[in-house]
Amino acid sequence: MKISFVTVNYNNHIGLEKTIEGLVGLNNLLRLKKTEFKFELIVIDGHSGGADKKILRKYAEHLDIIVSEEDLGVYDAMNKGIELATGEYINFMNSGDVPISNNIIKVLKSLDGFNCVYGTGEWTSKPKSIMVNSISSFWCKMPNHQAMLIPRHWHLENKYNLNYPIAADLDIKLKLNNSMKLNFIDLSLVICEPGGMSQTIKSFHELRTR
Repeated sequence: MKISFVTVNYNNHIGLEKTIEGLVGLNNLLRLKKTEFKFELIVIDGHSGGADKKILRKYAEHLDIIVSEEDLGVYDAMNKGIELATGEYINFMNSGDVPISNNIIKVLKSLDGFNCVYGTGEWTSKPKSIMVNSISSFWCKMPNHQAMLIPRHWHLENKYNLNYPIAADLDIKLKLNNSMKLNFIDLSLVICEPGGMSQTIKSFHELRTR
């Protein structure tokens, strides 16, 4: 079984290198353990500056696909990753996030090609998020997309809706919950940097108007 790890980046060369190094380490561990899983690493860059391009050149031999071009935002970039991926499962490990390799390897063993499998994430610092504003307690329970392994066949039919510029990931998670079995495994799979768009909403009005 092949797993496609998609990293979306824009002008975050420090985070990009940290994420690529973590994914390369995960791939090396998979090889060392002689597992049956194959690994694919895709970077979708929004035509970043020179520092980011330098990182992409530095790690080019470890990257299966590199795209560096202007896009319509993070969800457009994630959709490009879905279209380019060739694995049975897709994980979005975006720039700044670091995989917890040993735990991911444990979770891979539970994949069956049909159901979504997810774990938990750890934060480098407490996010100032929508949860704090109590717009919806249900959102507190939604998993990090970095900790989710989603079947590619499902994602090809359910891409991120660009009409939701700051909440398309929440839309996808609701669709997943309504369309397939979600297998939760109580392991931390990623160390995340806070600051995602859907974590910085201050009010319901802002959610509706941004």
